[in-house]
Amino acid sequence: LLGVFRHAAKYDEIKNIYMAQIKRKWEAFRNQATFLKHFPKKQQDPIKEQIKALNVDFDQPEDVLRLLEAIAK
Repeated sequence: LLGVFRHAAKYDEIKNIYMAQIKRKWEAFRNQATFLKHFPKKQQDPIKEQIKALNVDFDQPEDVLRLLEAIAK
């Protein structure tokens, strides 16, 4: 599950904030670093490999959704 919120830290700078259900708990993240913090260290390297293989751009909600779908399999 994925929710996307747009947040403007500055007037001309809009960033996506994502909400995903990870291990039955809703977690917020903005980029790869904040996403990976929600997983144990031993799972982070395989997830990093998937991010690279899928060419995930965390500024694109569609890419983040593809990543979440791949991890859920």
